[in-house]
Amino acid sequence: MTRKFERLIDDEDENHVANEFPVCAANCGRHIRGGLGRDMRLATHCCDICMDSKGIRHGISCMAAKSSPNVPQHQIVACTTNMVLSAAELSRRASSLLSSIPSIDTDVDMRNLKAILDGICAANDLPTIDEKRFLLICSRFCAGQMIPKSRTREILYRLLKKVFKCVNPVNANPLLERHFFVTKESKVTKFYRFKSVLGQGSFGIVHRVVRIDSGIERVCKSISKSNTSVPHSQIESEIRIIATLDHPNIVKIIEYFEDDSHVHLIMEYCPDGDLLSRIKQSIKSGKPISFIFAQSVVRQLLCAVAFMQTHRVIHKDLKPENIMLVMDPRQPERPLVKIIDFGLSELFSTNQSTSSTVAGTAFYMSPQIFKPPFSFKADIWSIGVIAYFMLTGILPFFGSTVAEVKSNVLYRKIQWPSTFAGTPKPLQIGRESRDLIEKLLEKDEAPRLDAMEALKHTWLSGQTLTRSSVFSLSVALNINSFSRLSWWKRCMLNLVAHIWDFRDISSNLTHLFIELDNQGIGSISIHQMATLLHSVGIPIQEGWDGAKALDLTHTGRITFTALVAGCIYPLIASDPKIVRALFNRFSPDKRDRISCTNIIELLSGNHSYCQVVEKDEMLSSLLQELSIHESECSTSSSQSRTPELDINTFRKWILTLN
Repeated sequence: MTRKFERLIDDEDENHVANEFPVCAANCGRHIRGGLGRDMRLATHCCDICMDSKGIRHGISCMAAKSSPNVPQHQIVACTTNMVLSAAELSRRASSLLSSIPSIDTDVDMRNLKAILDGICAANDLPTIDEKRFLLICSRFCAGQMIPKSRTREILYRLLKKVFKCVNPVNANPLLERHFFVTKESKVTKFYRFKSVLGQGSFGIVHRVVRIDSGIERVCKSISKSNTSVPHSQIESEIRIIATLDHPNIVKIIEYFEDDSHVHLIMEYCPDGDLLSRIKQSIKSGKPISFIFAQSVVRQLLCAVAFMQTHRVIHKDLKPENIMLVMDPRQPERPLVKIIDFGLSELFSTNQSTSSTVAGTAFYMSPQIFKPPFSFKADIWSIGVIAYFMLTGILPFFGSTVAEVKSNVLYRKIQWPSTFAGTPKPLQIGRESRDLIEKLLEKDEAPRLDAMEALKHTWLSGQTLTRSSVFSLSVALNINSFSRLSWWKRCMLNLVAHIWDFRDISSNLTHLFIELDNQGIGSISIHQMATLLHSVGIPIQEGWDGAKALDLTHTGRITFTALVAGCIYPLIASDPKIVRALFNRFSPDKRDRISCTNIIELLSGNHSYCQVVEKDEMLSSLLQELSIHESECSTSSSQSRTPELDINTFRKWILTLN
């Protein structure tokens, strides 16, 4: 190793740096590296993720991220920067990472060195480099296959510099989050035709509705302002919570309407009914639900609950009536699960770990809800009750009154019947399934499994499809094409993924997404996606570019909606209704023109964003994207010199691949 290289590593001693730089402004206890932040001013935070989350979350390359005891590992995501890394910064990052691994005291061959490099990259959520570039770099330092130990770290240093160069620059465009798309209008009948009643309760009525411009079926939950005891703030809370939960096993809210008498929530339609109907059908026929069906449902519920917990959301009313099913004819025993009705859910504050706000349905309530406080594990208890109900046809803690149910929940031990649902049919439940359910129904919260622990249980192992069965080269090529689109068009495709029903694509991608999301946090890393793209034949650099293009939230991770958006571009040209529905989203008054200002407002969260990129800068960017000048655009009478587009101009722009 050269003396210059030794000095580079010594200068990166973490303790020295920590003592030299000031503490992060978010009071997270970490130190600022110095330099410029995302807004091109002197940095005041340890990383962009910390700044955005006010100290709750941190980037994976943030100083002391892995050693901080106050930051759960599942909340560590990849840091992003909006600047191309300088040569000095590339050297600093490579030497810093290299200094954290043990020294290599023996000669190694190229194959083993490549394995070491791949291991370093995988552990730090980085891409590796291709074989050709690897061999080219190594050939500069040694003539044969064996690499002397005196040069191994220097070669790794050069290789890591190439890796960091590969992942930068990162897109400096504004962030885009799905809840930006959940817009509010006033007159629901202007956009939807009401078809039939699906359910009715004290809160109001649930209708099956059809969107007029697209013909897509949706569900409308109409909440009467006068006939409900639910305060308006709780309704708004439900909307806000569902809008931020982007997960394939949680019902998606499309938009909502509010008039003088009702609040109307428009959500995706699940045509195959709820889980309770499926259980009742099983009881009526005397045929127990299959173990594969039950395993699939339980696993998806646990994935959704694990995701909700990372967003500090507790549902508090998980029960079969609130679990909708979407059946796949190709896999009837593996339905897609959708959790609905977040009316009783609660969003925990940053420092909150328990709640005393009692809510739920007695049969599915944990002992801690009957005797508060309770934690996120209350939802785990509910899943245990649901699993028991599916397999046995009876509830584990039944009672004719709430007091009797409470007594059974608090004091009665779980018992396993010998027959199904009180019929003479013998019931055979495996040891592994009983073990998991009993661990979900631990009366004390401490020994009760959390969602991630339950997902690792042997009863649920092997319940996902293999990646090769749901991810193909054609999907990879679609994502590769998506990466070549401009930021504006990628935003548009994310909006299309939100408002349109791509049922076949979503069904296939759901299995892939849940499998890749092995941490249960509801998103997949850029590194995972880049590796997957490379595994089906996409070059490493192109795969990394494609994966980065899917991340419009600037977190280093890919949401489910973003994954769907990356695969749907070829379908837009084949169905003119999609472009029309997208156009109408920016023109709620159904005019034949849309304002560029309306586009900017929707894609920036309706004025909630723009500390970094101002509206006028976005307007200039959009006009440049459209290849038009302000003087060439139509003007609006209400807003001077506001550029507008008609449907033909809009369609031509969207369907141009650039």
